[in-house]
Amino acid sequence: MKFIKKMNKKKKLLFFGGIAFIIGIVIAIILVVSSNVKSNSIEGLTKAYMKKYQTLDKEVVSKIKYEFDDKLTPEQKQKYRSIIENQYEELKYEIVEVKESGVTGEVVIRFTVYDLASAMEQANSYIAVYGDKLKKDGKFDEYAAIDYKLEMLDEVETKVDYTITFNFYKEDGTWTMDEVVESDLKKIRGTF
Repeated sequence: MKFIKKMNKKKKLLFFGGIAFIIGIVIAIILVVSSNVKSNSIEGLTKAYMKKYQTLDKEVVSKIKYEFDDKLTPEQKQKYRSIIENQYEELKYEIVEVKESGVTGEVVIRFTVYDLASAMEQANSYIAVYGDKLKKDGKFDEYAAIDYKLEMLDEVETKVDYTITFNFYKEDGTWTMDEVVESDLKKIRGTF
């Protein structure tokens, strides 16, 4: 304590600044090491996978495609893309269960998305009954029907909960996620 009292202001500032710098470096190293450990855990890999959707990672966004039978104009494709991007951004999930057994593992998540599948069913039902209202020059206007479907998808407020199990395998000490099946991808899009 006498040592610190005898130091002038400049030396005290340098002394405490040096200590703060060393503490900062130690904290940074701890954070980097712990994040690497978590990123190689099946829970960490699951969180990273879901974050790609929530942050509209370009790998995820590039795979958005209209999955119904209609033929869309470029503007309609963009509207659909916007609807799905909104779905991804608002996706909420929780990890329900994590199981590891030697070289295999699984993570179960529960998540909530807009129920686009029901909206599409309702739109198709409406068009089947009232399709004559969507005529142009006396003929059924396919593009007006698609616009109607997209409008229905865009206005969805009802949400639905799904559960997905992600499977993992460990090779050379590193966890890898199995490919996600199409039915689970549809759940994430809300079109299941």
